[in-house]
Amino acid sequence: MARSYLTAPLGSLAQRSPLTRKVIWGAEYALLSVFWGLSAVLPVRVASAIGHRLIWFCAPRLPKFGHSVRNLSIAFPDKSKAEIATLARQTWATTGRVLAEYPHMRKLSTRPAEQGTDMLVDSEVEVLIAAGKPFMCVTAHVGNWELAAGTVAHRLGVPLSVVYSPQQNPYIARRMLKMRQSLGCGLIEKRSAVRGSLTALSKGRSVGMLIDTRADEGEPIRFFGFDAMTSLVPARLALRTEVPVVPVRVVRYDGTRFRVHLQKPIHVDRTSGNDRETARLLTASIMAHYETWITEQPGHWLCSKRRWPKQVTRSATSNASA
Repeated sequence: MARSYLTAPLGSLAQRSPLTRKVIWGAEYALLSVFWGLSAVLPVRVASAIGHRLIWFCAPRLPKFGHSVRNLSIAFPDKSKAEIATLARQTWATTGRVLAEYPHMRKLSTRPAEQGTDMLVDSEVEVLIAAGKPFMCVTAHVGNWELAAGTVAHRLGVPLSVVYSPQQNPYIARRMLKMRQSLGCGLIEKRSAVRGSLTALSKGRSVGMLIDTRADEGEPIRFFGFDAMTSLVPARLALRTEVPVVPVRVVRYDGTRFRVHLQKPIHVDRTSGNDRETARLLTASIMAHYETWITEQPGHWLCSKRRWPKQVTRSATSNASA
């Protein structure tokens, strides 16, 4: 059913009539259009700061704020309620920055280090790129995750297709798709992720995915000490096509300055003969990378959807070391 981008909980919107949903979608789109229009004419630094301040103020009043509080409480049990509440507002404020930065995505992706977007590329990844070999990029909703695709495609010249989840508000979905096209990469809708990714990889294109959000069709993988339903799709695709898995971390610092780091490919022992277990180990290693990134910058993690089951269970096994 239809999910509003920021304002309406799924249940309340799903129970409305089709006409009422269209009105809500239209109003929501109108507000975001004004916001994006203003952001487009402002310098990116100013637009991002406005987005940060606006969502910082609104965050505790938003329906999904409680999900962020719960996720952060599970991930960081040693923090006080006040610290968690502040972190939750920071995560939402970071989302406000990302929203304001969408009209500037091409500029952010193509500008050199001295202008604010630095890149670090592991030597093994440099060899892959020089040889024209495809790889699987995995990243998380941290910093400005859209730049992972934009910089790899624009700055490194890597033929890349990324899997994305369209917003269920159709007006916003069309607008965001148009803005994402400025990233310079191919776009694969999530419902066609496997088929589209296999096609891209067969043509020598690299593929990018985010798997830090809950995947009900996935399998329980340890994340911050607890089992969380996680997609095995990137791992299974990598094993099937024998391409390396490259974690891509986007670090935000000083407002709108970024460092995009293509880290050392993850190497997993494939000799066991058990493809499912190998895919689980590879996915566990990816999640261990995410834990490190989020622990270092917890206020930069978009975690507005319920990540763990209502009754969390601590895993008896450990993820592979990042």
